[in-house]
Amino acid sequence: MKTTKLMLIGLALASASIAIVPSPSNAQLTVQQLVKEAQREGRLDVTLAGTDEKGVKKIGAAFQERFGLKIAFNGDVSMGSDTLVRDKAIAETKAGIAPTFDVIRGEARYPLESVYGGALERISDWEPLLKELDAEAYKVRKKISYGPVEGYAFEWGARIGAILYNPKLISRDEVPRTWKEIGNPKYKGKFSVPPWITVTLLGLMKYDKNEWLEIVRTWGRNKADILTYASGIERLLLGDLAFLDANDYYYFSEKAKDANAPIELSYFEDLTMYRPVFFALRKGARHPNAAKLFTLWAATGHAINAFETTTYYPNMVYGKGPISKQVTDTWTKRNIKPTSPYDSAKILDTLAWLDTKEGNEYQKAITLAQRDGK
Repeated sequence: MKTTKLMLIGLALASASIAIVPSPSNAQLTVQQLVKEAQREGRLDVTLAGTDEKGVKKIGAAFQERFGLKIAFNGDVSMGSDTLVRDKAIAETKAGIAPTFDVIRGEARYPLESVYGGALERISDWEPLLKELDAEAYKVRKKISYGPVEGYAFEWGARIGAILYNPKLISRDEVPRTWKEIGNPKYKGKFSVPPWITVTLLGLMKYDKNEWLEIVRTWGRNKADILTYASGIERLLLGDLAFLDANDYYYFSEKAKDANAPIELSYFEDLTMYRPVFFALRKGARHPNAAKLFTLWAATGHAINAFETTTYYPNMVYGKGPISKQVTDTWTKRNIKPTSPYDSAKILDTLAWLDTKEGNEYQKAITLAQRDGK
């Protein structure tokens, strides 16, 4: 399979002058030994874009409390671009520069380019470590690290495509139930679409290339506003838009700030896009043992509350967190079946096609279709 792009999130925090604490050996360590070495390293640098400083403190405290650690926990929240961090990680590796971060967080839309580019470290002993760390997590390990990213990336949450709507302007029964229905002329001028197409392209997980292109064109013909998710939701709350497609965590975030906010949540019946979000260990990490410990811990049930109440990303591996339980209940009632890029080799191959010459031309066509309906 052709290697493709890694989408990971974060920004540099530590300078290259910080000393690297070497791991004692390449031999398999126990969790107890990892904890001891993590304490000796004394620090951990992680990308946590999308979280505020309060959230960083909560996550860091939960992690250290779990293992009795007292180390400097540095979580970067300054940038949310998956692509920039991916490029930075690869550039640092190629230049032989010590990694700025020990652990990077982000979405692997399809097989990780950094895996093959050498920017990530595979945790070869992750299964026995996870078994020792958390029996429940070990039982569902095939849902935590899998397919072409097995051992490199560990799912702790997900971005899930949804329709967010203002109930003062449109009822749930009137909200589009499918991606196709967004193009209905009755919705003209009532919604927005994002300026990027990374999510739009995931429509290929279900639809034929030509059919999907025609569907996207109908959105453009409906004169959809071009807005980022954050800007679109702001307009939604002000009553300027009736609905938009966005990640469901925006709904939970807004309700956490104001339970009476005029925003409600619905999911697509034809294609609910499930995009796993992972933590991954940087190759040559300055604090490798603390990094390995954090990466695995974040994928356990113990970490759910800390992450779901600070990032508002559901963890559907377990479906037991305060947010993921709401999502699970909704999906069960409405018979929603999410689709991930990792659900099949066919889907991965289709997405890999996007990096071919023909696929690049298709991306240009989708951009024009979403923007202008042409």
